[in-house]
Amino acid sequence: MTLPELPPEILLLIAKKLETEKDIASFMMTSTRNYHLLLSFLYRHNVDFSSGSALIWCVQGGNEEGVRLMLALGASATEGEQIFYSASRFLPEWTVGPLHFAQNEAIAKLLLDNGADVEDSPCQWGTPLHAAVTDDNLSLAKFLLNNGANVNHSNRWGASPLHVAADQGHLDLANLLLDHGADVNFYKFPHFLRGMHYYGTPLHFALHRNDAASLHMTNLLVKHGADLEKKDAFSNTPLHLAAKHCREPTIKLLINHGSLVNAQDDSGKTPLHQAATRPNKGVAIVKLLLHHGALVNTQDSDRASPLYTAAWGYIDMVKLLLVHGAQVNLPNKDRVTPLHLAVKRKEFDIGKLLLDHGALVDLQDCLGSTPLLEAVSYDWLPMAELLLTCGAQVNLPNNSGGTPLHEAASRQCLAMAELLLDYGALINTQDKLGRDSMHYVATQLSGDESAAFLELFLKHGPLINAQDNDGATPLHLASQRRDLDTVKLFIQYGSDVSIKDLKGKSAWDYAMENEDGNIATWLGAYDANRHGESQ
Repeated sequence: MTLPELPPEILLLIAKKLETEKDIASFMMTSTRNYHLLLSFLYRHNVDFSSGSALIWCVQGGNEEGVRLMLALGASATEGEQIFYSASRFLPEWTVGPLHFAQNEAIAKLLLDNGADVEDSPCQWGTPLHAAVTDDNLSLAKFLLNNGANVNHSNRWGASPLHVAADQGHLDLANLLLDHGADVNFYKFPHFLRGMHYYGTPLHFALHRNDAASLHMTNLLVKHGADLEKKDAFSNTPLHLAAKHCREPTIKLLINHGSLVNAQDDSGKTPLHQAATRPNKGVAIVKLLLHHGALVNTQDSDRASPLYTAAWGYIDMVKLLLVHGAQVNLPNKDRVTPLHLAVKRKEFDIGKLLLDHGALVDLQDCLGSTPLLEAVSYDWLPMAELLLTCGAQVNLPNNSGGTPLHEAASRQCLAMAELLLDYGALINTQDKLGRDSMHYVATQLSGDESAAFLELFLKHGPLINAQDNDGATPLHLASQRRDLDTVKLFIQYGSDVSIKDLKGKSAWDYAMENEDGNIATWLGAYDANRHGESQ
């Protein structure tokens, strides 16, 4: 007798001998007859030995017949869990119950009739309504609402179903939720923020989307009374976010409904600050904000103006703001001007534009640094030359007394040093430690670099034996660095080996202290030869 000819009783006995549901399912698939004979047996086996886990599989697949059979065989409509995968930031991967996986009203009704809770929210993850909204299932959401779902139920991340709809751009669902009493300004700051780095009202989340859906969603929420001055977790109003993320029509919509164009967040930034750093559509948005009365010189808590913000690298924005009266020399709290910033960012065209509009070339920040000093520190020759051409003081020191020439020497920028000397840099100017350019060569350079700088500086009359506040000459410093090549160079160019500092020590003494036999031996031999020749 072949397998298809076996009586049902025998087939059931065979199925009972199989160890796993996978084996039973494979046996069922051998023929249509076996499938129909063993389906109930398979489901019963699942209920008895796997806690009815197949119920969720049937629910998720829209298998109404399977759901009915599983429930009839004793599967629980409230127990059993499976991971729910969602596109919503508010609904991370989590294990939830059968009703969350319902795809249609018929299956949802079956589950509810068998005890499922319409407000079930495992570990406060969210209700079946949250799940229906993230899946963009309008008819199911309507069914759940008509069967008692709380339209304003929030999960552990502070999200109501309307948050989910607004964030994902599900306009019809948002409309449905609002018609059923959803709070358009729902804001319940979550205490559990793992995986969530932002929070606001549904409108705030709608404005994070830079697409057509954002405009329509914003329009819907505004018409239902969204608070246009409500601040998010980072103190942004809706207009702040729109200026940063959205297109012109959305911004116009907010302004036309009364958004305050000069509203400031907790750091003092206005929507104009936000728009000033937008690379593409930012210029048009700034024009729009200015047209509606945005103040061009408002400073935030760091005293940064929109122009300062734009000087990071947005030249079209800089042009526009200057045309509308931006103060070109308005510094931030550290007295850094837009010109300082353009130089630090290596934005040549912006720097030139600012200079053309009256930027003061010698303004100093809180450390006393000028734009020229910044250009030198970055070894940026074209900008340094532009600044010098525009009248930058070549010898203006910072708060430590350091000049641009000191900076060029310390950073080994030979071409920059040549440029500065051509514009009148003083070789013997001392910083607050009493160190001049030759001291910087001794402390920062070695080998060929030292030779090149010494050769350059010697053309400009340096005091090779100048002493700093501690009485140290460049030779002392080179010896302390254990740099024999530089020591030899200074000796070659006339350094006096016998000079002692305020501690009464010569370069040879420091070589001995450092146990640098090479320098000590060389200096000793040199000194002996010098005295021998003098005798």
